[in-house]
Amino acid sequence: MADQLCCTAMKVLFWPYDSTPTPFPFSVLELDGLRRALSHMLPLALPLGSATFAQLADDDEIAAAGFAPNSPAESIVSLTTAFLGSSAEMDESGKLLESAWDQAFCNLWMKLHKLAGTTTVEFNRSIVMDSLDGSTRADPMLWTGNRLCAKFEERRQFLQDAQEKLEEKLVNLEPRFYGPVPWIIGVALAGQEMAAWAMIRGSKTPSQVLVGPLKLTSMRDKFTCLRFSINLLRLALTLKDVVSSNFVDRPRPFRTLPPAFYGAADQIERTLWLDNGMAIKGICPRTLHVSEGFTTMEFVRKAYGLQAEGIVPGEPMLMRDRYRVTMKAVECEPPVCTEAELLSAVLWILRGLEKLHEAGLVHRDVRWENVARSGGGYVLIDLETVWEAGGEPECSLLVWGEETLVGDKYTEQSDLYLVGKMMYVVEKLSPAAQEFQSRLLGSEFASARTAIENLIALQN
Repeated sequence: MADQLCCTAMKVLFWPYDSTPTPFPFSVLELDGLRRALSHMLPLALPLGSATFAQLADDDEIAAAGFAPNSPAESIVSLTTAFLGSSAEMDESGKLLESAWDQAFCNLWMKLHKLAGTTTVEFNRSIVMDSLDGSTRADPMLWTGNRLCAKFEERRQFLQDAQEKLEEKLVNLEPRFYGPVPWIIGVALAGQEMAAWAMIRGSKTPSQVLVGPLKLTSMRDKFTCLRFSINLLRLALTLKDVVSSNFVDRPRPFRTLPPAFYGAADQIERTLWLDNGMAIKGICPRTLHVSEGFTTMEFVRKAYGLQAEGIVPGEPMLMRDRYRVTMKAVECEPPVCTEAELLSAVLWILRGLEKLHEAGLVHRDVRWENVARSGGGYVLIDLETVWEAGGEPECSLLVWGEETLVGDKYTEQSDLYLVGKMMYVVEKLSPAAQEFQSRLLGSEFASARTAIENLIALQN
């Protein structure tokens, strides 16, 4: 039987995996077209290792019909073979199943992107922290330009939990994130099951089943999962012409920053991610962050508790040795481009520093990466390096230069010096703005209040 299937499969017209997958020739905007696309038969058999194919052909002829042994697409054969051969068993952390999941989606897409040179479709991950144990996971997202096509939810115990989380995140997004397409696909992995829904904004029935539940212990369901994965990539390409003109300048609803490692031995991890207008920062291990002199919980709570203009409000909390702070109503944006935008941002930053300094604290890490948009202004979002003003620092930050410290101490003027460095983001400043920057860099202002007064006079 395996030999017969092998001969049949080899007659299938192979998809040239080194070329861009073709979009669907029909509309996918309505649910019927969307379901048709995601259940569409693949234009060719998927490559599979010979031994795995032979075993599959003996166990499940129908599932085997979707594969071809050692086809010309050898560059992806290892991925499909690993997924089909993945163990049904799962360790306590779920890592075995997660690895198989990546073979079917992210790793497969990455290989197809590389082979085809696809640039209109992108996938990345949204960092999510588990509120129960403080662990993090990286849920994949699939984009057509700036338009979110699909968002994943992993490591849930039950599919219903994942479905509710996806509805919470996607259905309530602002209309601008949907545009002319009424749905965003939510994909979930819970235990050994997988399912996908169309998340429909503003609907009485916000989620509609597209596929599943699939049992990833079943070879046939594993093939369905692979077919869904390929068709999901084709679906994203199909949306290109629909959303290209609508989403050029629109922001993305979920954005992430890669984790950063710092400290004497680079053993402290900092994560920062944005989720629909909310920024969440994590530091682990918190005790090492404190012992190396970056800050104390007393200073941090005091800084976030100021509730002052120019300082982001936040809710710090500890989970064992993990520190986490949630900051609402913030939106990161690229650095300012014009002198007017620069001076406006600097004014907000100085207002935040003024309140910190009045409380006897200094920020110590003032730079554009630690500034965010909030409402109509700017706020400092990184308060995890605050310290008492005038102290001799036990740590050293990358943003500091030879002239940052005043003597051996970090003072209020040290913060103002860093603001002066930030002004280099605009290359051509007016003579008046250059003079103001020079005074910041020269520690000529006695306080942030004095700098604010001079800046307001400059703007007028």
